Amino acid sequence: MFWNEIIRFLSTTSPHYPRFPPGNYTKKRSKRKKKSLYRRRNIYFCCCCARGLEMETQEAKRADVAAAPATATGGEVVKPAAGDAGAVAKMTDGPSAPAGKAATPTGSVDRDAILANVELERKLSMIKAWEESEKSKAENKAQKKMSSILSWENTRKAAIEAKLRTQEEKLERKKAEYAEKMRNQVAAIHKAAEEKRATVEATRHEEIIKYEEMAAKHRSKGTTPTKFLSCFGS
Repeated sequence: MFWNEIIRFLSTTSPHYPRFPPGNYTKKRSKRKKKSLYRRRNIYFCCCCARGLEMETQEAKRADVAAAPATATGGEVVKPAAGDAGAVAKMTDGPSAPAGKAATPTGSVDRDAILANVELERKLSMIKAWEESEKSKAENKAQKKMSSILSWENTRKAAIEAKLRTQEEKLERKKAEYAEKMRNQVAAIHKAAEEKRATVEATRHEEIIKYEEMAAKHRSKGTTPTKFLSCFGS
């Protein structure tokens, strides 16, 4: 009912708005059909309002343009001298009609020129606004791309640096392990050499004791070692 009253009010107050849109709104229908019917009615109402406002603005512009030449031609007041009554009578009687006839084309030309200038200014302003918006869009797009490239560069650098640090740590660990292994090998070699030295020293000591005992036996018996004499004789 609210929309019906608004449309009826606009239809009666302004000639530009059409009559009530077609459709029976009192008939019982399902909710779905009612929604579609009301949706069509609202769309129709919005279109009618827009068309009516456009026509009203066009009529106002036409009225302003038509009033402009009248004010331009009729606003000037000529004050003749006291003795020029005949000239004033001639100006008011005869030439008034041709002057009015000649003024109409110039007024229409001026009106067309004014409308053309207004349209040109409107187009230029629209072009300028479009240019500014496109430039700002391009700038924002470029800034977004530059920021994404910078973030990509930083992430890649950080990943490479982390990988390098990991490799360095691995190399340090391997170096430490290898050095420890070499030290262990050196210690093992030194230990083996000490064991060999101890074995040789023990063998030497045993042989010395053995030969001392054999020499003591030979002294006590008064004999000489046969191997020694054979070697000495030869």
